[in-house]
Amino acid sequence: MLVYEAPNIIKIIYEEANGLFIHEWLEYNPEDQDKAVLEVLQKIYELMLEYPAQKVLVRGDKTRGVFSPEMQRYIRDVQFPRLVADTQLKYVATTVKEGVIEKMGAVVW
Repeated sequence: MLVYEAPNIIKIIYEEANGLFIHEWLEYNPEDQDKAVLEVLQKIYELMLEYPAQKVLVRGDKTRGVFSPEMQRYIRDVQFPRLVADTQLKYVATTVKEGVIEKMGAVVW
């Protein structure tokens, strides 16, 4: 069931039977507006508190843009630690555009 939508940015679907959220990102950096992304990240946190889910699938294969460096730091230093500490989150998987993995250096792995 669709539990949240920020038009042209993200749709969040919750599958109760699978304990799964699906985040369908359309835009990671809408018009360089980190405020909109922060609002989405806060909503993700609130939904994870409200609904029992251990898994998140991030669909990024059709997403435009990249998170700004500030948002990347926020996700790394604040968002993920909060989600792990305060919710039932155990697994996160992300789909990416074809060819992205091949372009990553061996250092990432």
